[in-house]
Amino acid sequence: MIFKDIIDGLIDLLYPPRCLICKSWKKEWLCEECIQNIDTSPLPFCYECMKEFFEVPDFCPECNSRKFACSLGFYEDILKEAIGKLKYEGKIVIGEKLGALMFQKFFKFFSPSSFDLILPVPIHKNRRIVRGFNQSEILVRTLSYSEFTCASDILYRERDTKQQVAIPFDTREENVRGAFCVRNYNSLKGKNILLVDDVCTTGATAKECSRTLLTSGASRVYLLVLAISTKKAKNF
Repeated sequence: MIFKDIIDGLIDLLYPPRCLICKSWKKEWLCEECIQNIDTSPLPFCYECMKEFFEVPDFCPECNSRKFACSLGFYEDILKEAIGKLKYEGKIVIGEKLGALMFQKFFKFFSPSSFDLILPVPIHKNRRIVRGFNQSEILVRTLSYSEFTCASDILYRERDTKQQVAIPFDTREENVRGAFCVRNYNSLKGKNILLVDDVCTTGATAKECSRTLLTSGASRVYLLVLAISTKKAKNF
């Protein structure tokens, strides 16, 4: 541990971290000033009908579902740029920081005891080969060594679908229908699941993952995402 600390210190001295967003030399890959400029105002919401709540109820009064979600912020400005750095430039360090911030926001509204298992939304094996990683797995990495159980091998994407961002809103549910499968059903039986993804726009992917998990024995599925689509798009 001491040797690692010395090596890390030497690396920081020779190659000091620079904020990937504002490019300032502040010894942070995502500096505090940029973090403070992220709009973290989104409230918890139902990912079935997108209704927001100041306090999360037992059931959504709009659609009677129990599909509650939380996001760090809106998919715009600094947060949009940071997600792009993670997904398309492979800046893993910024993903780990965003993941920590995302979970801090979640625990302001939800109890740690509300879920039993954390599952990242999977990407297809073909996309993993191209990208080299699953960004949702990076987001849960900060909790991987804590008291929470994170599993990336239970839920998997069987079908290589078109990217949701590239198709119209009204075809997104059809695009992901039947795309996900489950391994080890016994690990889900009666469990409350926290599903983690990067961006939620229509909720189609989350709803299909939730359907798959619930029909496989899970009791309840919460959703945690880095960003929801812009304020205007939320009311699609």
